[in-house]
Amino acid sequence: MFFLRFFHLLKINFYIFGKIIYLDMIDNNKDSLGIAFNDFINGEKDAVVKVLCDIADEDVVEVKYFFRKYDELPEIEKIALDNCYGKILDVGAGSGCHSLILREKGADVKPIDISKLSVNVMKAQGLENAEVINFFDIKDKYDTLLMLMNGAGICGDLKGLDLLFKQAKKILNKTGQIIIDSSDLKYLYKEDDGSFKINLSEKYYGEVFFQVKYKNFTSEKFKWLFVDYYTLEDIALSNGFLCELLYYDDSYQYLAKIILK
Repeated sequence: MFFLRFFHLLKINFYIFGKIIYLDMIDNNKDSLGIAFNDFINGEKDAVVKVLCDIADEDVVEVKYFFRKYDELPEIEKIALDNCYGKILDVGAGSGCHSLILREKGADVKPIDISKLSVNVMKAQGLENAEVINFFDIKDKYDTLLMLMNGAGICGDLKGLDLLFKQAKKILNKTGQIIIDSSDLKYLYKEDDGSFKINLSEKYYGEVFFQVKYKNFTSEKFKWLFVDYYTLEDIALSNGFLCELLYYDDSYQYLAKIILK
């Protein structure tokens, strides 16, 4: 199902409009997922969120999915965490599950998110250095920028991906890396004969809109980017980066390691 793929790849930097460099912090009253996270750690273990999209039907996802341990992670996320090194910035850390796993392994990791409620959840679980901050306001240097569960999504569109690389160049050490995953949505356009019917005259097919509901709380609609690997590679190269494919499966999900040229 599309939304199982979406939530498998989603990292909670959730409410995004236009150019991501202008993002504000999320309004608590519209932070559906942050509210769900808080309810979960306060005992509502059966909490679920509903997700709406402009290209698929509504789906329901259990909140416990965001609180997994290492053994519960899919292979793509295990590979990503195993490839992290040095000083790590967990971008859009959400519930903090990846940062917690890295911390348990002795890694130097800082989780950030634009959701105040999500950061409160991370701190409640022991991630005291979690911070409510926009990725584009980061000034410190890092060895690894970890952008998991469709980290490319926070870009909103392909123009935003350019902005991401410009910021990454400022805050990565010379031997630093970006560990990022995404998914190629071309499978939604596959014909019976195996070809893909995509209208190239329209907006990039991986640019979609989402909205999240939890109880009586509903988020604003937000733009989200799913970028195919070859487009990611081309944009990275144009910004002075090199891509290496670490994982690719038959459902077009992939993990990439990106370094400065």
